[in-house]
Amino acid sequence: MALEGFDVRACHDGAQALATAREFASDVAFIDLNMPRMTRTELAAKLRAEPWGRTIRLVALTGMGQKGDIDATRAAGFSAHLTEPAAPDEVVRLAAEEAGNVVLFPPLDARRAS
Repeated sequence: MALEGFDVRACHDGAQALATAREFASDVAFIDLNMPRMTRTELAAKLRAEPWGRTIRLVALTGMGQKGDIDATRAAGFSAHLTEPAAPDEVVRLAAEEAGNVVLFPPLDARRAS
């Protein structure tokens, strides 16, 4: 799937996100902090443990925006934290900085439905 010129994959839970990231060699991952089947810390640690995962850019995309939430995402290895509703141009800007493959967990269409 292409979105804003990026090659994008969408996942519905942490286990699917990890499997997709392994197959897809993602450059950037936008991760909901409340996704099912895996915590943000678990997913970040598993992604970072992959040989290619040391350089993946992890972006929290969540409704949780208190200072403690932001501090927790940084401690878990995320490089950015966007609080919903995030401005589309900010999402595109963060993806463009890496200029590669992008993964959204969960997909944007699921976000619109909620």
